[in-house]
Amino acid sequence: EEQAFALHDLARAYGQAGRFEDSHQALEESRSLWEQLGNTEMLADNLTSSAVYYSLLGDFGQSIALAERSLELSRKAGNTWGQAYSLMSLGLARFERGELSEAIRTFQESIARGKEAAFAGAGTFVPSFLALTYARLGAEDLALELLESALAITDQQDQTRGFALALKAVVLADQGDLAEAQSLARAPAALDTTNPEFIGFGGLLRAEVLLAIQDFQATLELVDEKLDQLAALNARYFLPQFRLNKARALRGLGKPTEAQDVLEQARREAEAMGLRMTLLSILLELAELASELGDEQKAQISRQAARDVVRFITDHVDEEELRKSFLSLPHIQSVTAPA
Repeated sequence: EEQAFALHDLARAYGQAGRFEDSHQALEESRSLWEQLGNTEMLADNLTSSAVYYSLLGDFGQSIALAERSLELSRKAGNTWGQAYSLMSLGLARFERGELSEAIRTFQESIARGKEAAFAGAGTFVPSFLALTYARLGAEDLALELLESALAITDQQDQTRGFALALKAVVLADQGDLAEAQSLARAPAALDTTNPEFIGFGGLLRAEVLLAIQDFQATLELVDEKLDQLAALNARYFLPQFRLNKARALRGLGKPTEAQDVLEQARREAEAMGLRMTLLSILLELAELASELGDEQKAQISRQAARDVVRFITDHVDEEELRKSFLSLPHIQSVTAPA
């Protein structure tokens, strides 16, 4: 048991230092020990931590399988903390796969179980993911309400505030409040982009704010820096999202051909990992860019592919109001509205 706990602590330390492969190895070694010891609580924690690792790799099939096993063990044992943790991981996977109503329910249950068990992620991190889901569906006012509520109850020193603040900046930028978005993005607590756990999400959100204020050169510099860091960490999940923002920056700098090459690479990566939400944004950008370059045939192919993804997403949104708000978004209407 002592060895299992030592490996557990070592895995956590490696993860915080950005040594994800070493963290995974320690998790693998400790898992068999927890199974032998019959410690279902620590086994469930181990399985979800491994699920998070596979999410970073972009292997959501394996991530979901591990998180579902963890959730089953935690429910049988009445382990609410373990339930909250595994549900957080499952929610992210379902969001990225475009199963948005299921993602919403999963995040909501994670928050509910997390509050019962004092799971730290239920304070800011999971509500922020839930807010992100609503924002992508066009329900930005609801997203802001969730973010405000989460920030109101979170300690000022809590690192997870950074994700909520950065996401709030993105939503405000989408609504045209660029001054407030810039202010939030510049706040010291808004983005800890040196912490490996925040490099991905924090960097992405900051890039979105920079794009909104049309600081394309700063976006390009930030994205290139993060792509190098993430490639070194083997965190493949984030790569197509950063490439999308790189392509947008290149377009803004008047380099459409370079942007198209970057987008094609991002599309291949997103398709391979089944990241429908990211893929949709990439396809919409490819369609716009092809039209800009005078290749209408290529634009039509990208639009059709985007329509297929939109159809999948709407088929997986149960709430009529959310489905309507999603379909009314201008970038969605650009491919669904009659010609």
